[in-house]
Amino acid sequence: MAVQREDWSDIEMIELRISTRLKCSNPNCREVGFLYCHGQVEYSFDDPEGYETWFRIAAIKPTVSIISLPESLPPRIRKKLEEAFDAFWIGKGLSANCLRSAIEEMLTHFGVPDNKDGKWISLGNRLHQFALVKKEDAEFLRLLRPITNQGSHGDEVNLDTLLDVFEALEIYLQRAFSGQEERFEQLKQRIKDDNERAGFQ
Repeated sequence: MAVQREDWSDIEMIELRISTRLKCSNPNCREVGFLYCHGQVEYSFDDPEGYETWFRIAAIKPTVSIISLPESLPPRIRKKLEEAFDAFWIGKGLSANCLRSAIEEMLTHFGVPDNKDGKWISLGNRLHQFALVKKEDAEFLRLLRPITNQGSHGDEVNLDTLLDVFEALEIYLQRAFSGQEERFEQLKQRIKDDNERAGFQ
């Protein structure tokens, strides 16, 4: 669909919209989805017709995951990350802001309080508390603060940096919520105890 904003609109003021229904071709799936796009027409000296059209994705339903999430991820954290996936197509800053909310939820999950005596504790102070327990994890989450702060303040967010953040989060989440790290520490302690009981140094 093409929408002309004014009767006298120039070609570059024409807004294009696409809304389409999608269906998975895998016979074992057949899931139905919807794709929404916005576009514009621009003059082009490279095109024989003198203009070209472009579109950008505005929304995809159901949500398309930007990264894979571990099955054991707590629902509240998963919800915030899925909101970041949804927002990615609307605005990169909004998506980064949702990631900030996901980090806040992670800290809550790890037992870091978000208030004291009814007073709100900032993300920076919560990360400082978290560092007392898990220094490396806190240092990683601190790295994400600048871009999530940009999203919170409505500043422009660099797409490549945002994608790097998503990818790094994917690796971190798999490590933090797969249960393997905790199991590894348990096994180390059991082996250590066995060695001590057996009189090994």
